[in-house]
Amino acid sequence: MPKPAIKAVSVVKKTFTIELMALLFSGALNACGALILSPVLPFYAMRNRASALDLALMSSAYSFCQMVSSPLMGNLSDRVGRRPVLLAGIAASSAFFFHQAMADTVPKLLLSRAALGLAAGTLPVEVAYITDLTTREERPKVLRRQSQLIMAGAFLGPPVGAIFAGEGFPTLCHIMGGVCLLNFVLGLLFFTEPPKQQEVTPSAPADDKSNEPTPVMSRFRNKTSSLLLFAAFMDCFALAVSDGPEAYFLRNNFNFGEPQLAGFFMVCSATSLIVANMVSWVLSWLRPKLACMLFSLGSAASVSTLFIFRDAFEPYLYASLSSCTVTIVESVSTSALISSLVTLDQQGTMYGIESALLNAGFFLGPPLGGILFGYHNYAPYAVSLACFVLSAFAYALLPKISAQDALLRTKSGTTKTINHLVDKGPLPNRAFAMHVVAADRARQTWFVDQEMHAPFQEVQRWHKQHGLRKSLSIHIPEHKRARLMSGELTPHLRIT
Repeated sequence: MPKPAIKAVSVVKKTFTIELMALLFSGALNACGALILSPVLPFYAMRNRASALDLALMSSAYSFCQMVSSPLMGNLSDRVGRRPVLLAGIAASSAFFFHQAMADTVPKLLLSRAALGLAAGTLPVEVAYITDLTTREERPKVLRRQSQLIMAGAFLGPPVGAIFAGEGFPTLCHIMGGVCLLNFVLGLLFFTEPPKQQEVTPSAPADDKSNEPTPVMSRFRNKTSSLLLFAAFMDCFALAVSDGPEAYFLRNNFNFGEPQLAGFFMVCSATSLIVANMVSWVLSWLRPKLACMLFSLGSAASVSTLFIFRDAFEPYLYASLSSCTVTIVESVSTSALISSLVTLDQQGTMYGIESALLNAGFFLGPPLGGILFGYHNYAPYAVSLACFVLSAFAYALLPKISAQDALLRTKSGTTKTINHLVDKGPLPNRAFAMHVVAADRARQTWFVDQEMHAPFQEVQRWHKQHGLRKSLSIHIPEHKRARLMSGELTPHLRIT
């Protein structure tokens, strides 16, 4: 059974504390540093006789090791504390960057990328640290700020790498090792270990089975759930299969070098950052199912432009179009669709399965892309196009979503939805609830990635326990309010 959340020990009002600022700055610096090497590493590996498959394996090794280390580091931080795990991860990253500077063969590069992936699994620890340092009200704001700073760092990384590409790959690795050392010093000076104080969580009644875990395999046997999972996996796999040999493809077909590849990554990051803020607007015009279907087809269309146009501007057109469509589909499909088609008490299982499938896609896709590239330059992109079309077809097979949000028809009744929406307004009606759930889940999915779901869900649980009673107390007569707050009166909601 997971440990209860830790109470906040420092409060963020209008400005962040020095400790939080150091933590957020450290995360942005890490994101920037990770992408500084992105336009340089592929060409350095090519000069060391790396094939397209070798490049794909480097990407896959990093993703796989990060996938393995993230839950392990999160669990370790619960046992020994956030500060030592964070500092150990930063120190290990520094050592591995210095080791990567000496990697002059493909096997050494593969080993160093895998090692850096292991050290990069500290994001859940950073999120848990923020959870420890903030209150429930402050936490969404801080997490959004963290995500924005990470995106800013990711945006600046490629151009910085291109500027210093002339200094050589080993020099850039030494610079990155130095950046990690700076992060380590910041951590030593400003990171503290919050005292662990457990919250008191009310126990559920003995006959309440709403919180019982849903068997994982039952999700695959359910047609709606299996279609959702298949579509999400296809979207992810379509990206990953073309991502592995991408640098080779752009060099062979569009004469790309480090500066051009840096511009390509900048276009991707900038487009995603802009489009992410349009997700709620898109949902106000399109139903989630239709949005996912159309934008999956849009992703396929963006890939098809690579087969049609051969001009110098084409890679940047492809980067902007695919980043736009993929960002909307990822936000919608993992939030509004799941919240509309899956009952609330089963959504945790769905998010967990989906996260595992996405990680599997990013692990399996690049090697397959590297193998296909050996047969034909455009083969990985043909597979990517087919996967996007299959994804759109899976979305089309999903059941029709009525105007009434499915959350209002869960096995546990309307109460859970009202509790979830308590901060959005007093007892909202169905139409308002449907809009808020879709828009809020889409925003949360963008600003809160898979590792951030735990603190987000912890806030949801608190709302379920306290929200309805608090909201009802505003509207009932004064003479009944004390009896309601004491628990003598039990609220019951009725759908009319």
